[in-house]
Amino acid sequence: MKTKFYSLIIIATLLATSFVACSSEKEVDINSSNVANTKITLHNLEEVSNKLAEAENISTRDIELFINALTRLGSEKDSIVGKTVSEIVASQKRFLKDRASEVLRNSGARISLFLNHTFKYVGIQFNDEDPKNKINNIVFEVLNTSDKPIKKLEGRLQFYTQAGELIKIYNLSTATEIAENTNKPLRFSMPFKYDDNSQRDQIIRNSKNLNAVWTPTVLEFSDGTKIIDKATLNDNLSN
Repeated sequence: MKTKFYSLIIIATLLATSFVACSSEKEVDINSSNVANTKITLHNLEEVSNKLAEAENISTRDIELFINALTRLGSEKDSIVGKTVSEIVASQKRFLKDRASEVLRNSGARISLFLNHTFKYVGIQFNDEDPKNKINNIVFEVLNTSDKPIKKLEGRLQFYTQAGELIKIYNLSTATEIAENTNKPLRFSMPFKYDDNSQRDQIIRNSKNLNAVWTPTVLEFSDGTKIIDKATLNDNLSN
């Protein structure tokens, strides 16, 4: 029985290996296809697309790249007409790599910002002593979790409703150096003018269940080095 069992395993392994080999043989790089060097004209795109769809050895990935490139470049005549199929696929690969690289760079900066500090929204203090100049004082705490003093921290505190609607953005920054290697956060307060005629300002004062979301954008250490989330800084959000 053991011999028969082992024989079955060997047969199954050989079949699996054969299947993988066959699958690998079925899909090859688009440059190996006869369609690869075909140039797109004003009149042959449908024909070329049909040939590409009917080609048995073209990988699904290359077909998707070609489709996405046409969709992305559809309004840019010079980016399609006169280009070969392989050139169009290659341009889409470059586009996707560049976009992924940019996302990776932004993610690295964003995560680094959070690794080097913790933020806690404490609350809002209302200062209405002057009825013509009412103030909302945003109170928050920052703990330095890095290995060197933080000279300055900037970011956005965004308030959302429970349904996810953005109500208000406050641009916050620290004004005091925050020492490293301490368990006690440093408390800050920033004043913002309250507008009686602003519905959003009214919601900030009157709603009890808003979600406060902190997004750091710049962190500067005492030695002059900085971590900057350029993507967030350039999205042009404001109060």
